[in-house]
Order: sequence, then C-alpha cells, then structure tokens
Amino acid sequence: MFILPQMVIELKNWLKNIKKKTILHIPHPWITFRKLYNIKKKKNAKGTLIFLPHYNPKVRIINYNFDKYFAELKKLPKKYYPLVICIQRNDASDENILKFRKYNLPIISAGESTSVHYVERFYNIISRFNFATSNRGGSELFFCEELGVKFFLKGKLPKYYNFSHEQESKGFLNSKNKYERNYELKKSIFYEFPPKENIKKKIFVNKILGLDINVELSRKKLIFHLKKELLRHIHLIPMFLIKVFYVRLKNYLIKNLRRNIY
Repeated sequence: MFILPQMVIELKNWLKNIKKKTILHIPHPWITFRKLYNIKKKKNAKGTLIFLPHYNPKVRIINYNFDKYFAELKKLPKKYYPLVICIQRNDASDENILKFRKYNLPIISAGESTSVHYVERFYNIISRFNFATSNRGGSELFFCEELGVKFFLKGKLPKYYNFSHEQESKGFLNSKNKYERNYELKKSIFYEFPPKENIKKKIFVNKILGLDINVELSRKKLIFHLKKELLRHIHLIPMFLIKVFYVRLKNYLIKNLRRNIY
C-alpha cells in the first residue's frame, strides 16, 4: 500500500526524530508507473472530475450541505463541462449512490483500491479531464496536477467527526489536527479560480511527490543501504535457506503421500 502524499513529510520527520531511522526519499511509485507506461493527459480531454470527500466508518462527515456545493459547481462556465463525480469504492454504498444520484451527474469509480489494476484505472479516468476539483483536496490533487489536469478547491471544508478512530481524540477534528493544517496549506495555493499554472503549485506538488530530489543520488543511497542491510543480516541467510528447503520438502512429501493413499 502506498503512503498518502500529504503524509510524506510528517512521516519522514517522525521516523527521523522518534525511530532514528535512515530515510530515503524517492519519487512516488505512482509517478514512476505513469512514466513507465507513458500515461499522459488525452488530447481530447474535457470537463471537470469532482472528487467526493472520503471517509470511513470510524470518521464520518457531519451535516455537510451537498445541495449548496453542487449548486456552486453547476454554475461553472461551460468550458468546465461535463461534470462527473468520482467516488471511492469504500464510499460507494447504495445509500451514498442514491444520495448523489439526485444531482443528475454521472458517477464513476476506479474500483477497489487494493486491486493491482487500481493505479492504471485511476490514471485512465483523470487523463480524460481538463480539470479536477474537490472540497478537501486529497491525494488526487497531487496526481492530477502532476499529470497536467488543473486542480482547484471549491466549497466549504467538510467537518469530520471521529467516532472511534484510535489515533485521534473523539469528536470533531479541529484546527489542531493535521487534517485541517494540511487543508489550509493547500487552500492557500489551490483555491484561486480559474485555476492557473504557477511555480508555487509546481514546487509544492514536486516536494510532496518526491520529484524535487536528485534521483541518481537517491539511487546510490538506496544501493548503499541495501548492501549494508545485507551484510548486517548475512548470518541469517543459511538458516533461511534451510527453512525454505524444509518447508518445500515437507510439502512435496505430503503431496506424494496423498497420491499413494488415493
């Protein structure tokens, strides 16, 4: 599973300060995948992809005025049409689908996020649009901007209520929470409309996705630390090989014993 882009910097600092670990900052694997398969925004891209805010059973959105939100989106200039809703698979319950059907907009999803095809499906969707938007700005913000799909924040930030998430105190997530702090930073950069390319956006996106690093230097560091770890654990290799041989031999004997019995 990949690390959410907005968590990269905080995770890096946490591991450095708390766990005293060596951190190797590499480009986000989704970007590596995109470049490897030469995925680009389609020449006939059009319209705006609306990313609905994601939540889970432990942390949910409370009292959000989606009627007002979609009314604002439908007032966008014609060049932003068609408008299409993108919903995460985990949020695609019958209740949610029915709730958003009333806005008379197409609803699509990249499917199950644990699927090996998820990243390809995600890029296949966003590459068909000129613009993308949400009222929060999650990981999709960075992937869209990097691909050339102009992203803009619109609407009021949803209020999340923590019912049972262990890592947060129960109640509304407030300004002291990193969720809110991340939003304020993104809002200062992506709330302008109409969305335009600028150096501030590029620097921010590149930093989060690890595109501002020296790739060759990062690769050398990775090789160095892999060799270091190999030497540190080399004494475990003989025992590991013996265990692998034992398990395979055991399975082979059991398989042949069953054949003889039947």
